[in-house]
Amino acid sequence: MKSRGFTLIELLIGTAIGSGILLTAVAFSSQQMRAVALTEDAIEVSEASRYGLDRLSADVRMAGAGVGSSEAGDFVSLARGTFQVGAATFVANNRVLDNGARTDDLALLSALGGRVSIAAYDESGWIEACARSGFEPNDLLVLRSEDGLSALSVRASSIVPTTCGADTCVKGCERINWAPDATFSAGPSALTASYAGGVVSGRLQWVTWFVDDSDPNNSRLRRAEGPCAQRDATCGDVVAEHVETLQVRRWAQQSSSWVDITDDASPIAQGTRLRLDVELILRARKEDENMPMNRTVADLETGECYPDCAGPADRVLRRRVSTSVEVKNSGRGSYGRQR
Repeated sequence: MKSRGFTLIELLIGTAIGSGILLTAVAFSSQQMRAVALTEDAIEVSEASRYGLDRLSADVRMAGAGVGSSEAGDFVSLARGTFQVGAATFVANNRVLDNGARTDDLALLSALGGRVSIAAYDESGWIEACARSGFEPNDLLVLRSEDGLSALSVRASSIVPTTCGADTCVKGCERINWAPDATFSAGPSALTASYAGGVVSGRLQWVTWFVDDSDPNNSRLRRAEGPCAQRDATCGDVVAEHVETLQVRRWAQQSSSWVDITDDASPIAQGTRLRLDVELILRARKEDENMPMNRTVADLETGECYPDCAGPADRVLRRRVSTSVEVKNSGRGSYGRQR
C-alpha cells in the first residue's frame, strides 16, 4: 500500500502550531530571565543594605569605649552639628546631596585596642606601661589619669622593653615614647595632668560614615577610620554601592522617656543613656520594566522620598533597612588598672 504524504493545508497547520509553541516557549523563557534578573537585583540590594547596617551598628554600639568623658563630664564620642574629621567637613543632620536628597553624616570616637596600666609618666614624652600591650610604633593612643578626669591622645613613636621603675606590672614594662597628637583632649588640664597610675588604650580613632555622591551615577556609603583630607572618594572604604541616603536620629534618656536630641547641640551629660536610630535606603543599579511604578519613603526624615516626593515615581527596586542601637559607653567606662 502506498503511503500518502502531507497535504499543503496539513503542512501549513503543522507549521502554525509549531510556531505558536516556539513563540510561547520564547516568551516564557524571556519572562523567566527577567524574573531571575529581578530576583538577583533584590538579593544584591538586600545583602548590601544588611551588611552596611550591621557594620554601622557595631561601630555605634562601641562608641566611647576606652575614651570616657570630658573634664566637664560630657560624652564626647558622638560628633554633632557641622564637624570636621581631619580637614574634611561633615554635617550630622540634613546634608544636601547634589541630587537634592538629604543625608546624615555620622562620626564616632573609640579606642578599641589593648589597654594596660601606666607605671610611670613623664610629660617630656614617655611612659612606662605594663608589658604585652600589643601597641606598635605610630599607633594612636589615649592616656587617661588614675582619677578618670583627664585624658589625652598621643602618637607612639617607639616601644622598647624596660625594667619597671616600681613593682607595678607583673609581666614587666615597656617604655613608650610618644609625640603630641590633637585627636582628643578631655579638657584644658589634660596637657598638665599626671597619668602615672592611669591607663593607656590603643586604636584611638574617629570612625566616620557618610554618603559619597562624587560619582553622579553611583552614590556610595563609605566608612573612614581616622582623618580625611576631603569628603569624597579618597575618604575611607566603600561599604555599599547605589545608596540613596543614610538617616540617623539621636536619642537621650531623660527621666523615664527617650528624647530626640538630633537637632540639639547642647552637651550630653556623663551617664546619659544614648540611642541611635539608623536607616539606610539602597537601590538597584537601573530601572526594570517589570517593576511596578513605586516610591520609597524614608521613616526617619519627614518629607524625604526616593525618587523625590513631588516628582514622578519610577521602576527602580529599592530596599529600606533600619535598626535602633543603644550606645554601650556614654561617657562612662571602666579604667581599672591592668597589671
